[in-house]
Parts: sequence; structure tokens; C-alpha cells
Amino acid sequence: MLIFAKWFRDLLSLHFDIDKPITINMHVRTLENLEVDITISQGQKIVAIELKERDYIKAIKQAQARRKLFDYMYVALDLPTCEILSILRTRTEAISEGIGFISTYDDCIVLKSYKRKTESSRYTKIMETIK
Repeated sequence: MLIFAKWFRDLLSLHFDIDKPITINMHVRTLENLEVDITISQGQKIVAIELKERDYIKAIKQAQARRKLFDYMYVALDLPTCEILSILRTRTEAISEGIGFISTYDDCIVLKSYKRKTESSRYTKIMETIK
């Protein structure tokens, strides 16, 4: 029996050594008094996820406000991948800040989060091309 969705297991494999202990917390409050839906940590590395059903504007704003606090930041939306990609055509600032996107609807990671802006700029160039 699987406890976590495929997208979540993929995220763990992508960012962590799954043979070592991983800590998962929900509804975490930061020192800046901001709430994050999920944090996952191992050693000094922390990944944060903002979960929203459809309110992508609020989710992106929250992720941007919290981005500097975590190594990797994701927005998970219950929308199809094609709809998320369509949204990102006009929200390239989220991509340029290294925020990743997940489709819980399609059970997949749409865009990987990056620590360095130079890495995420590759996605921005792709999104600019398809505008």
C-alpha cells in the first residue's frame, strides 16, 4: 500500500536521499509568522510546498513571499498540467525565482524548483518562446 501520491514520492526522490530519515511537517509557521502547508527536511536541506486547489494567484504570491526561507519551493495545484503551463506563460516571475510547480490532478511534477536563478532561467526562456 502506498502512503503518498506519486508526485510526492517523486519529489522526495528528486531532492533527498530516500535511504536516510526525512522529516515531513504540515502547517509550519516561520519566524516571520508566515505559514507553509508542507515542509520536508533532511539535514540542512528544506523543501516547502504551498498547496491550493485552484487559487494559483494566492499560491504563487505565498510561494514568492516564502521562497527565500527554503532551499526549494513548490506550488502544488489541483489543475491539469496543460492549465498550469498556460498560467505560467503569464507568470514567468515565479519560474525565474526558482519556484517549482506540481499538478496534483495529473499526479506529476510540472517544473522542478531550483536553488540558483541561473538554473531556473532556462525554464523562463522556454516559456517566453511559447507565449
